[in-house]
Amino acid sequence: LQNLLFEISKCGSMNKAAQKLFLTQPALNAAMNVLEKDLGFSILSRSSKGIYLTAAGTQVVQDAEIILNILKSWRALASINEPVCCNVSIVSFAPVCSHILPQLMIKLQEDYPFLNISIGYQSELEECLNIIFSEQYCMGIVGITLQANEKKIFKTIDKNNYQAQHLMKDFYHVIFRKEHPLAAFSEIPLDKLKPFPIALYSSNRFFDGNYQKLLLDHSRNDQHVFLGNNESIFTYLKQSDAISFFPEMFIHFTDAFSSGELLHAKLSDYVMPLKHYLVYPTDQYLTVMDRIIIDAVKEAYCSYQKTPKK
Repeated sequence: LQNLLFEISKCGSMNKAAQKLFLTQPALNAAMNVLEKDLGFSILSRSSKGIYLTAAGTQVVQDAEIILNILKSWRALASINEPVCCNVSIVSFAPVCSHILPQLMIKLQEDYPFLNISIGYQSELEECLNIIFSEQYCMGIVGITLQANEKKIFKTIDKNNYQAQHLMKDFYHVIFRKEHPLAAFSEIPLDKLKPFPIALYSSNRFFDGNYQKLLLDHSRNDQHVFLGNNESIFTYLKQSDAISFFPEMFIHFTDAFSSGELLHAKLSDYVMPLKHYLVYPTDQYLTVMDRIIIDAVKEAYCSYQKTPKK
């Protein structure tokens, strides 16, 4: 039906449309007459200048497209109940990989036992996107900072037939030991950081280079420490007056903060957001299982945001 009406409207002639559709003109005319009789209104406007869809005919075409898409999705649902192995993989950065995704995957495997689920870790934004685009993983969750060129990133995502769904905005906090001179503050201006060295990752993981430059410019340039992993940074902080910076989600899932060994505070005069985006194929390439996972990821993020923070 949709194809018939589309070709008639496009060609403006029953004869040309019939040729395109590999039908005889009388057969096409008869089909349209029967349809209009069944509907009880005209869907085609015929004149000496050609044939056009009426307003009602245009609505019929739009509704037919919606109905066809629904029918396609219903047919695809049959595959969900079949005990067929399905591979699902998501790549992301910590702590999404270590906390959000594992809980999500446990729930999905309970509901869909035939799923083979894998989680990949990649902290660098560009590398994470390349992994997704190479189809090594079905989709991924990436973190985009304030200093990143979002328009360029989204253009790259769109160019590769993917799309990005915003999940939440996280923020970097200053972290330090409980005996630190800054321990009395819940919000700290940049100038108060100057007396203290900063402990950071040697490879800029989780941290935008522009943020790092800004913070290093507002601190002691002679005592910066670059370490290789979380534990080495935490150990160094507990033994010195150094400070560091971690996203709030990371802080929420780290025992050193729940135990009170380390504290954290916001910057009062500078925000360092980290936006979480779910990157996945455009709609025409999504499977039913992909859509289920996308909805599950969104639900997991909503649940996290409702959780009281430390």
